[in-house]
Amino acid sequence: MKYLVMYDLKDSKQSREINKLLAGAGHRVQDSVFECSLNAKEYDSLISELQIILQRGGNVRIYPVCRECMKKSVGIGDYYINPGNEGFLII
Repeated sequence: MKYLVMYDLKDSKQSREINKLLAGAGHRVQDSVFECSLNAKEYDSLISELQIILQRGGNVRIYPVCRECMKKSVGIGDYYINPGNEGFLII
């Protein structure tokens, strides 16, 4: 399943930790937004790790994105082409 994971953090140490975690789980599509393809075990692990990091506060949102929605996705501007994304690209 694909997920959009986005965060808003004031603590730069948390940002670095979450960036490292999410870079290992997916691809950055904006400064604080990642697309991640995760199975159930990987999703549970990500949630557990995020809960530990966010004990100091902060906000992370995770949205599931179905395959049909990914096919309809559009990137405008400096958007990289993700080979796993079956969506469309407009530049």
